[in-house]
Amino acid sequence: LSNLEDSDIYSLAELITNGAFMGIHFVIGCDVDSIDSRYDLVSKTIKTQSHVILLRKSSGQMVFDVSNKDLSSTKLNPFEGYFVENRFATRIKVATI
Repeated sequence: LSNLEDSDIYSLAELITNGAFMGIHFVIGCDVDSIDSRYDLVSKTIKTQSHVILLRKSSGQMVFDVSNKDLSSTKLNPFEGYFVENRFATRIKVATI
């Protein structure tokens, strides 16, 4: 993001926000903790998404608001995660290659 112009960052944030209505969906791979403390436009936009797949425990992060956080001490297997839809997390299994 540091190499993009402000207008490009704005366009990317708009695509992330409105892309689903146009059939454009994003897969954003990053360490959740790396965007937790960032306040740039793209990070703010990512934090407001209502449909997210978390490949980590829902209780160990503060980026995405989850109403039913997994507070157990059970570790997730490498192929497990959570699908968060409108603040409700559902445990899922993800195919690995």
